Amino acid sequence: MTDLKRTQLFSAFDENENVKHGLPSAAYTSKDFYELESKLVFAKSWTFVGFAHDLAQVGDITPLEVAGQPLILVRSSKNKIRAFHNVCRHRNLKLVDKPRNCKSLITCPYHNWCYNLDGQLRAAPFFGGQKTELPKDFKLKEHGLLEVPCELFHDWIFVNLNCDTVSFESHLAPLRKQLAGIDLDDFVVVVSIEFGEIKTNWKLLMENFIEPYHVQFVHKNTTNQPLVDHYVVSDGHCLGSAVDLTSEQQEQAQEG
Repeated sequence: MTDLKRTQLFSAFDENENVKHGLPSAAYTSKDFYELESKLVFAKSWTFVGFAHDLAQVGDITPLEVAGQPLILVRSSKNKIRAFHNVCRHRNLKLVDKPRNCKSLITCPYHNWCYNLDGQLRAAPFFGGQKTELPKDFKLKEHGLLEVPCELFHDWIFVNLNCDTVSFESHLAPLRKQLAGIDLDDFVVVVSIEFGEIKTNWKLLMENFIEPYHVQFVHKNTTNQPLVDHYVVSDGHCLGSAVDLTSEQQEQAQEG
């Protein structure tokens, strides 16, 4: 990135890194800016990547990408979801290209190297000549998949490419504070809305979902809440938007 571009892109911030005004358009369209975000934001923090209910059965596996890094999520046991780099340790081929159930083994489609759901290499057929023979000093246990820190908060899955960043509990503290008193274990998945791949910058989607200003105009047929009842939830940084329900609406929600 040239000094000129850097100056233009960061002109929205003052010397103390406070936002002076809205981000420039290049922050939503510049490949250089996105690469900086990937390097300085997504690769250095806990990132939400999906829902545990989408990996309901042991062996359910799905590919994803974080900060340009190909990863996989797999349910390795009833109560454990793991994340690994989606790369075979042999010739770096991508292991998984679509969501599926891999049963008990993650198998490379190139040379059939097999890993169990904990990422351990279980077989490297014909690697030493004969079917089960291995080269001298080659140990299966030293060539497992590279694991990425992965944590669950109720149904939400988070991964972290940087092991030196803040702990998951520290990262989650503002959210826990806002949700105190709400028993999330009572929540059940009723329906999923699949938007598919939306070809836009990630910030446009986030800004849309965390601001309530548009609700009464865009969603007037799905809500009768006046604009004054909508507000932004902030605790050091923006956590989202909310609306206070009337007593009648709360009763209707409890009745289903």
